[in-house]
Amino acid sequence: MRKFGIIAIVVGIIMIISALSMDVSVATGGGGRVNNIGLMADRQNYTILGGLFFIAGILMAIFGGKSESNAVSVGERQCPFCAELIKNQAIKCKHCGSDVEPVKAEEPIYVDPLNRIPNKDGLIRHWVVALPFSTKAEYAKVKEGLILTGIPVHSETDRFLRVGPYPVKDEAGRILQKLMQNSLHGNIEEFWVVPDEGVEVTSLHG
Repeated sequence: MRKFGIIAIVVGIIMIISALSMDVSVATGGGGRVNNIGLMADRQNYTILGGLFFIAGILMAIFGGKSESNAVSVGERQCPFCAELIKNQAIKCKHCGSDVEPVKAEEPIYVDPLNRIPNKDGLIRHWVVALPFSTKAEYAKVKEGLILTGIPVHSETDRFLRVGPYPVKDEAGRILQKLMQNSLHGNIEEFWVVPDEGVEVTSLHG
């Protein structure tokens, strides 16, 4: 803001000087010169406009400089003794040497993008696609099908290969349809995850 103020001051001064140096007279048929009302009006308008630029520039330079110097960035605060900026975690002001109490950082609050309500343990429901197998041959077939479709395995047990988790059941359904096109059949299951980590916690099936 202060830079724009300085520019406005310079522009205002230039406009005022140019307006005052304007020749507002015109030649007459008798060889003399007379003032032209239109040119005089232009000079007055330019002078007023230049004055407005000049005044606005001064205000921006004064108040803009104060607001920039007093701006507190994230992770900083003002020292209660000297009003200089210090870190939130500081226990001593680097400017005046006063002992200050550190400000504890607030823990981020998890906001679920889908506005889902966590259960009593604070877990969010997700969905996975479970692909069953009972023999080594079936396991190899399912694993090969996942490789061909480019869908990574999330977890596996002695009976299931699972892919996911997905935050929306419809998304898991689309994945299942894609797998069925490659002759892979399975079921959609609920999985509960820790909101801020997205880590699998428990399954309601298998």
